[in-house]
Amino acid sequence: MVYKRALRFLEQAPGVVEKYTPARMQALCNALGRVNTGSRYLYVANTTIGHAASRMLASVLCSAGYRVGHIAVRQISEVRERFRINDAPISAGKLCEYVGEVSRVVAELQTKSYSLGPFSAEELMLATGLLACRCNACEIVLVEGACGKTQPTAICTPFDLCILPTVGTSEQAALRQIRPFVDAVRRGTREVIGGIRGGEAYELLSDACARTGSRLSVPATAEYTLQKQAVSGAVFDYRGKTEYRISGGSSLLLRAALIALESAFSLRRDGVRIPGTALYEGLARARVPLICEPISFSPRILMDGTTDPDELDATAELLGKMSPDGRMYVCCKPDAPSPTERYPDAIPAEITDISQALSMLQTLRAPDTLLCYGSLYDVGQWKDIFLRALEKDATRSRR
Repeated sequence: MVYKRALRFLEQAPGVVEKYTPARMQALCNALGRVNTGSRYLYVANTTIGHAASRMLASVLCSAGYRVGHIAVRQISEVRERFRINDAPISAGKLCEYVGEVSRVVAELQTKSYSLGPFSAEELMLATGLLACRCNACEIVLVEGACGKTQPTAICTPFDLCILPTVGTSEQAALRQIRPFVDAVRRGTREVIGGIRGGEAYELLSDACARTGSRLSVPATAEYTLQKQAVSGAVFDYRGKTEYRISGGSSLLLRAALIALESAFSLRRDGVRIPGTALYEGLARARVPLICEPISFSPRILMDGTTDPDELDATAELLGKMSPDGRMYVCCKPDAPSPTERYPDAIPAEITDISQALSMLQTLRAPDTLLCYGSLYDVGQWKDIFLRALEKDATRSRR
């Protein structure tokens, strides 16, 4: 199977299918060789902080000498980046190999049972990722999932650990996000690491943990001290250990680092060998480009996926430091607070889609322009659209 055909197979599958059941997905995994068993599985909520924390935790585990797989089934624009082995994306050739096998097995299953119906893009992504981890003999597999129907917690063997860094601001959103975690606890997950505090969602998750003897843990913010914060990185102390270092200085990355450390401590309690040097080296070496990714052409664009007021202030401040004249141009999601009260030089703009952002760009052509948008996973798509727009402008100018 050629690379473009493999991409079409994954990306052109329907986003939602009516006949989805966990049993159907388990049948696909079984036909692929029981790829949903045989490793330690860690489930991570597919959020901004969740993705950052999982990348950091994967780096820590690799530094400890484990063979680590990382599957992000949604929202990362570069398909190969959704399947990482030992903290590196799989090659185009390997992607073709794994997708070809999934395609063959899906065709066989559908031939045997016409009522099976098509598989969704999420199902195919998850199956491909699990096959890649099995073929590479991964000892530990991190699986990022969202709140859709394809819940890995109902498909893989019981997860050793589930990570829920944040929940939605509304009670309804929070309840929707904790469903897979409650399901995981009922299936045998021994611990949930989370940033959830109070409310009906917390009570529901806490009750589920109490009934099954599972542990519900949160980062110990009282034992955290920030030593240094800059655009290039940050240094902090945590739980009596000094000078942890991370690349990138946003508040969001710091919160992700605490989640990654708590997750590593939890795995230690369960017998996973993680030396102190692996914690330091893994965090320092971790790269999370989707959290803050400057784009090199003019205007410069920096994306940071936050709607939290304190995080937005910190982001605006960092953006100002990066701009030659200290001026900030910040585009925010409609539900994000405006930074103008504390940073009067900022120019806020509510944008709900890429076309509006493109219009905004056309009015801000200063070379020091910086845009901050609340969706970090679209970075590849944004690059493509902006590059095409600039190319069209250049073509018109030549005419």
